[in-house]
Formats: sequence, structure tokens, C-alpha cells
Amino acid sequence: LEREVVGIIIGGQRRDLERFGGANGEDPVALGDEAVLEDYAFRVAGCVGAFWTKLGFLTMGEGFSRAPQEELLERGIAYGKGLQLVNILKDSDDDEKEGRRYLPAGVPRADVFALARRDLGAAGIRFKDLQTFEVPEGIFGGNPQLPEEDVDTVAITYEEMGLLSTEKHF
Repeated sequence: LEREVVGIIIGGQRRDLERFGGANGEDPVALGDEAVLEDYAFRVAGCVGAFWTKLGFLTMGEGFSRAPQEELLERGIAYGKGLQLVNILKDSDDDEKEGRRYLPAGVPRADVFALARRDLGAAGIRFKDLQTFEVPEGIFGGNPQLPEEDVDTVAITYEEMGLLSTEKHF
């Protein structure tokens, strides 16, 4: 299980080195299209959601969740990808100064927000306020406190994506 997730992540890092190796702030390199962005988000974070879901079922069996493993696997992947897309949006100015454009050329920023909204919604995430968020049972252990360094991520989610909600998505 560990080799699987590490292999995926290292593969993504290798692609980043190949893609952005010669990039700089004066000559930035952008991801090719939405499919490449989706692949990147999976390799960096979606695979981690899959890993934790598989690990939960491996170690706890049916006691991990009442939800079916396949459903939680999809939610875990979507959760990781959605958060990665939010981070890409949040960090896009700093990344561009380094020559990396994770926002694909020709894909409007609003479309990337829509992808993040879709993935977080598919994961069943609902943001209640800027400090806490609810996670469906079985995904990463319940209702974690958001670390201080991630408050900006939720703030951009709130302000630009309108995800603050009291409705359930799951």
C-alpha cells in the first residue's frame, strides 16, 4: 500500500521536474490542459485520499465505516484533489513567480474553481466556518480542527467558491 502511494507521488514529482525544470519567473511553464491538471491533482493529493481510505479498511475492516469501501475511496480521492485545486488557486501568484503555472493555459480560473467545488462536493465536505469543517464518517477520522496555516485555504474557499453552507452534501 505504501509503495503504491509513494510510487504515484514520485511519478508526479518526476513529471514536475521534467515539466518545470527550466522554468523561471520570466519564462513560466503552464500545465497543458484540464486533463493534465486533474492528473496532477490526483498524483499529489488524490492518491493520498485513496491511501488513507484503503489503510482504514485494511486495519479496521468493516469497523472503519458503514459506507461501502468503493464509495469512500471515491470520496477520499475527490477530497484530496479538491483541496489540492484550492491550494493551486491560492498559491498561483507565488508559483508563477517561480515559473510554475498549475493553472492550465486557456482554462479560465473560474473553471478550476468549478473543478474544486465539484471534487469537494463529491467528497461530501461542507464548510461550517473558517476554523472547522465536517468530513463524512470514515474519511480521515471525523471532524478535524483546521490547522492555523490552512485557514487561508478555507478563506479562499469561502470568499471565492461560496462553499460555506449548512446543507449536507452527503
